[in-house]
Amino acid sequence: MQKSEKEITIEFPISKVKDAVMQVFDKLPNRYKLRKDDINEVFNTYRFPATSALYPGMIDLSLQDVDGDKTKVNITVTALHGSVSSNTTLNSVLNEYLLVLGKILSGESDEVIKEPIKQTGCMVFLLIGLTSAALMSFALI
Repeated sequence: MQKSEKEITIEFPISKVKDAVMQVFDKLPNRYKLRKDDINEVFNTYRFPATSALYPGMIDLSLQDVDGDKTKVNITVTALHGSVSSNTTLNSVLNEYLLVLGKILSGESDEVIKEPIKQTGCMVFLLIGLTSAALMSFALI
């Protein structure tokens, strides 16, 4: 199974991290989908799809309190059933999620939070446009 994993300890209490995780769903509902039963409050675990233009993935996130003022974050991104993604692509999905979560925890504005998503979307459209142009030029030859 293709996957990307990371474990980090951050300098925020678990209650603030849990609030930030929920804000990700509110601020980027088209990228991170919250479905029924995606959250287990007892175990502080989350399982939800991350959608992008080309590479959908499933994020498994678990939070653990460390000394009351820190939180251990375990995150795994796997390719959705039937899709093929490289480990580099899955790692990119993981890092993008952590970047967004970090910006929310740092109190950044909504515009700054959404910036990596815009850049990714623009790059996808650029790649699609270049591929289309290349195929058209080959068809004309």
